[in-house]
Amino acid sequence: MTAFSDLPDTDFELEATTGGDGALRVKLAGDLTWDATDELLTAVRAHLASAAGPGDVHLDCARMTLCDSMGLSTFLALHRDTTAAEARCAR
Repeated sequence: MTAFSDLPDTDFELEATTGGDGALRVKLAGDLTWDATDELLTAVRAHLASAAGPGDVHLDCARMTLCDSMGLSTFLALHRDTTAAEARCAR
């Protein structure tokens, strides 16, 4: 059995860029846990509230290693936020 101390470092990383089409592309890596969810929510909500108007939000979770219940709750909140802003949240 593997001890938690033997597991690789999986700090949360977020890279957010806005493309020429106005869509926000967010690359997620590491563990999306309760202590990292505010960073993701802040990035997406700032995009949705931007003066240029909201564009779609694309989430790339290919390098995400773990998502706890707060991470799942965050994805649901992002879906509600993008829907309210008449944008799409895609993966």
